[in-house]
Amino acid sequence: MDLEYKSLGHLMNLSTRTSDAVTLLRRALPAPVKSALLPAWWWTRNLRFRMRYGFPAPPPATDLVGYEALIDFFHSRQLMAVPGDVVEIGAFRGGGTYKLARFLQKHPSQKKLYTIDCFDIQFDQTQNTDGSTMAQFYEASLNGKSQKDVFDHVTAGIPNLFVISGDSKAIQLPAEPLCFGFVDGNHSDEYV
Repeated sequence: MDLEYKSLGHLMNLSTRTSDAVTLLRRALPAPVKSALLPAWWWTRNLRFRMRYGFPAPPPATDLVGYEALIDFFHSRQLMAVPGDVVEIGAFRGGGTYKLARFLQKHPSQKKLYTIDCFDIQFDQTQNTDGSTMAQFYEASLNGKSQKDVFDHVTAGIPNLFVISGDSKAIQLPAEPLCFGFVDGNHSDEYV
């Protein structure tokens, strides 16, 4: 295959074709082959993440939101130059918290991440469109593990992370000013 440089458009087409081919290949492979290839897939995912963001990815399935978009937004708006700390309401497993805190830590600033969560999966009884509750979703996705234990494991050793356990409506933030806030906590009407 000839990969000589022709134009940026050519490279984008090559990238798109490669991505399409990988998608087709994933669909065509039998389950045992997919299982055998999973470690290689995770390795390449982690390598791409580290190359793009400059720190290792958190454990798989710990960020259900996709904090990469949040980090890209933060970076593109040059919010590192805005005075103040960052607050996150709702942390669940901690993968997104990990990404945001490590991103802040990587830059030469003293920004702190204040994360607020009650760490009680039964607290959010909001009903989903399929009739189940958020609490049921949380419980099923944790597979019997404690939310707080999973969060603590994922975020261990991050010095600029300050965790506040409690109801976000009753918490008084210890930081002023704030340059950014991300809210994905209790999904009931009284919290939204």
